Amino acid sequence: MRMPGATVAAVAVVIASAAMPVHAQHVTGRVVGTSPAANGPNASFSFECTGNDPCTGTFRGTLKPTGCSNFTSVTGPLVVTGGIVPSPPGPVVLTVTLANANVQDTNNPDGTCTFAPRNRDFVDTLSGRWDGVQGTVSGTHVDNDGTLVNLAATYTADAGAPFQMAVTADVTGAAANATASVQFASGLVGTVQSVYVFALAPPALVKRGAQDKVDASLPCVLAQLNSAGQLVAVSAASLEAYVTGVVSAGAQAYTILNNVPTVNIAGATFMLGVGTSSSSAIAGNSTRAAVTVPGTTACKAEAPETGWWWNDKEGGRGFSIEARNGNLFFAGYLYDATGQATWLAAAGPTTLEGSVFQGDLLAYANGQTMTGAYKAPTPQASPGRITITFSDAQDGVLSWPGGNIGIKRFEMVPGGLSLAPVANQPQDGWWWNESESGRGYFIEWQGANAFLATYLYTAAGSPIWYASQPATPDPSRITGALTTYTGGQTLTGPYRAPTASPSAGNVAITFTGPDSGVLAWPGGLQVPIKRFRF
Repeated sequence: MRMPGATVAAVAVVIASAAMPVHAQHVTGRVVGTSPAANGPNASFSFECTGNDPCTGTFRGTLKPTGCSNFTSVTGPLVVTGGIVPSPPGPVVLTVTLANANVQDTNNPDGTCTFAPRNRDFVDTLSGRWDGVQGTVSGTHVDNDGTLVNLAATYTADAGAPFQMAVTADVTGAAANATASVQFASGLVGTVQSVYVFALAPPALVKRGAQDKVDASLPCVLAQLNSAGQLVAVSAASLEAYVTGVVSAGAQAYTILNNVPTVNIAGATFMLGVGTSSSSAIAGNSTRAAVTVPGTTACKAEAPETGWWWNDKEGGRGFSIEARNGNLFFAGYLYDATGQATWLAAAGPTTLEGSVFQGDLLAYANGQTMTGAYKAPTPQASPGRITITFSDAQDGVLSWPGGNIGIKRFEMVPGGLSLAPVANQPQDGWWWNESESGRGYFIEWQGANAFLATYLYTAAGSPIWYASQPATPDPSRITGALTTYTGGQTLTGPYRAPTASPSAGNVAITFTGPDSGVLAWPGGLQVPIKRFRF
């Protein structure tokens, strides 16, 4: 983004939540900025705002400039103008203003940087489209030293939230302070509620409580500060309330951090929640991230990016994940005991701003084959539970009957996750033929590269998947060979690399819009497909 010692602007915004009509009540998101220059910075910012034009709120994030080995945090007011949720759906051109988001960095001999506020706004224009459920926008930003930064964002909106929150934070290398001003929704006024202040923190920072265990294999665990300013492990059911009482109509101030030694909480994200109990606050997604303390290892309380995920140390299995509207849809492609490619699915709500998902693994059989007549699949016994804990939008840990597995976003080509979308590119995520449920298709683009997997059944009724990585010079049509693999890692077995099987023929998709198209199987059978909305 910039050369060492230069001024750096906070340059990241991706947006996320649920579908709603014009004049959105609540929009949340994250802006991501990537420099084409070598060794560009890591920049990840989330935001929330209310309204349509303007949409006003706050942003928060972390930033690691080129030449700096450490992160800094940035937070402040945000304004988005231009009509973030137009009605009817259509193109959007948005001006995004992040107040006082520029920071000045000074390089230290040990490779770290010292950061100071610069009191300058980040202002840029992002353009794209709102499709009625999701918005996708992108643009470019020229930093203070002339470095080009590519911006990309997706967003959704919901009809309301239990509270709005503005945070004032001062985090230095020595101590951290943060205060939240909270305005509760009118529906909560006059009711008895508890307010909870807690953290998602790296396990290494967290002390074990009397009845709590800290799983060091997880990227983030729940914790609260004790009187000594130390993080102590808690569960969703054992959180201690900050305060309990009748909710009033006026804004309320809550202390998140009070001169806490930064070394004790580096990498933690502190959150505020409201509910009749701590379990109801977390399960009902009535929590909001307030401040992320910079650290070498960070828990950012972010929903995962939609796309392909994998364990880069154990190639051959993979995971397709889409997170939207506070829900997540997952499929894992792997192998059964005979070595045949098979798949499992899971779906349901997330918690803690989309950073945690829990559900039952779902198995199916006897559904529609590649070119056979439609028949609905039959559910099979669940092989167990799945939990996915995300430390940020591109990293997490998957826990299922096979153990805990570190997962991360899969790059189709080097630098693929930083490539800007191609013009008129169809949407990433789950697709299906809604009149023939039981089969599904997952598609992701990285620049002009696409990766497709089809989830269906063999003639014997067993689930099977095929993958294709077609070239996409024209995003309105993709064509590629369908390949499957055999002999790879099972759900609970040790790692073993799979072998590729002969191609099952070519698949082609002709897109008729950003969320619709026609899929042609080998032999020419055509199937209408559209985006799966969940």
